[in-house]
This record gives sequence, C-alpha cells and structure tokens, in this order.
Amino acid sequence: MADFTRTPFTGRDYDALVGRLTDMAEEAYRDFNARIIPDTAAPMLGVRLPALKSLAKQIAKGDWNGYLSAAQSPRYYEEILLQGLVLGFLMEPTEIVMEQVRAFVPRIDNWAVCDSTCMGLKTVAKHREEWRPFLGELLSSENPWAVRMGLVLLLSQCLTSDTVRRILEASGRVKSEHYYVRMANAWLVSVCYVKFPDETGPFLHDCPLDDWTYNKALQKITESNRVSPETKGYIRSLKRPSRG
Repeated sequence: MADFTRTPFTGRDYDALVGRLTDMAEEAYRDFNARIIPDTAAPMLGVRLPALKSLAKQIAKGDWNGYLSAAQSPRYYEEILLQGLVLGFLMEPTEIVMEQVRAFVPRIDNWAVCDSTCMGLKTVAKHREEWRPFLGELLSSENPWAVRMGLVLLLSQCLTSDTVRRILEASGRVKSEHYYVRMANAWLVSVCYVKFPDETGPFLHDCPLDDWTYNKALQKITESNRVSPETKGYIRSLKRPSRG
C-alpha cells in the first residue's frame, strides 16, 4: 500500500493515489452525490468524505507541495475535493496557506467542494485578522464560487459576538444573482440570527439584501430548532411580499 506521507511526492505517487480513490469508489454513493451536487464538471467516483479526509491528513503530513504540483490536471471530482481538504490540514504559516487557497479557488465549481474546503480551514478562525483582506478579496470577486467561499468562511470560521455586526455589513454588500451565492448569504444571515439575535435583529429590519435572499434567510431561521415558536411567528411576519 502506498505511503502518501513519503517525501518526495512524485507523479508515480499521484497515480497510486488515484488508484486508491478508484478502489474506494462506491457506485451507489456516486449516484447519490451526482443528484445533490449537479454543478461539477468533473466525473465522480463515489468516495466518501471521511475516507478523503483521512487521505488528506496523510498527504498534509508529508510532501504536500509535491502532491499539489502533481495534482495540476485532476480528472475526477474527488481529486479536486481532496486538494481542498489537504489545504485545511496544512500546518504552515498563514501566508503560505493563503497562497495555496488562492491558487485553488478557480478549481471550485460546486457547493460541496467549496463548503468542505471552508469547513476544514480552521486556521482562518485562529488568524482572523490576517485573513480579513483575503476574505474581502473573495467577497468582491466576479467568480461566484469565490464569493460563496468568502461567505461560508465568514459563517464557519469567523462568526463571533465581536464580529457579527461586521459580518452582517459584509453580507449586505454582496450583490449576486447566482443561486449558490444567494443561498450561502441566506444561510449566513440565518446563523447570525440564531446565534446572535439581538445583534442581527436590526439588520433584518433595515436589510439591503434582495427579496429572494432576505426571505430565504427568514425561512432558514424558522427551520432552526434553536428558535422558539413565538420567535418563528415573528420572523415569518417580516417576509417581504412577492413582486411579480
């Protein structure tokens, strides 16, 4: 069995890695993923996320730079997702991880790769101020997947009582017609409310979000088990009427 912590990581090692992914593939899981992740251009093998995370952790302990160099022409969805997961396990200075994330962003073409990568980037939570300019770069990008990544990183790694107002301001500045950007923004606002209702309430009353995103955020709030029935009724009363 190939050792993916070995140094250096060569093209032959990458071929062995793809072979490992193929061996772990499950047809039924591939078909399930294909239904819920319709956007990816790369074909799927059907490898489960825990198995990919285990491989990513191994790779990050070894010659991760050699791995990323060998992974420049991924054929499968799982190869791309694995790259994003590896970034989350890197034990490197912020500027190095940020450089690798920036290089990876153009490969994102679906919500699953975006969100799984974001959830793994715990270093953002540890070094929020250092990552702030990069997050602003993402949110102002013309690439909708970069914008979604910025929103999901705010939600998953940056949301605290000290940052919630600033995050809501950033949310309000996002203007996009892209479905997955709008969904991420609605998700972000809903989590802000569930965790910090006092800080988020005023934002809902004077909200710059488009009607669809705003109403979707309200819906997500009412779907939370952490919101009381009385509060859910109040949140529903804030819904904007359909226009046309």
